Amino acid sequence: MGLFSRVITEQSIGKLLISGILPGILLTALFMIAVYILDNIGSTAGPRGPSRKLRERVMALKDVWAVLVLFIVVIGGIYSGVFNATEAAAVGVFCAFLIALMRRKLTKEKHRNLLQGDACHHGHDFLCLIICAQISATSSQ
Repeated sequence: MGLFSRVITEQSIGKLLISGILPGILLTALFMIAVYILDNIGSTAGPRGPSRKLRERVMALKDVWAVLVLFIVVIGGIYSGVFNATEAAAVGVFCAFLIALMRRKLTKEKHRNLLQGDACHHGHDFLCLIICAQISATSSQ
């Protein structure tokens, strides 16, 4: 709905997306600090896990590349002027689809269920818009 309100008020969607980066980083840092404090001060928060070597830690990040690629493609494309926000959404969806195919996580059954769920959500959104438009039209008379 945030993107929808930005389109209606003709605000920059790129600025909206970029404006979430600093709060996201700050919130992540605060969560890390809270976990560190809870773990070190009151060690009853959870059992200590096995220690891992640096190589194992780096290998655990192998699935993060997809999020980074999507972020760079979408935000980089908007800010470099390659495409606008609407086109960036389409490119992002296409890239996510390709990544799901590459990972072999998307079966025909999952794809059908996703499309059905999407259709239901979009139908709900349009129904809400139609009802709001009708209420607005009748209340302004």
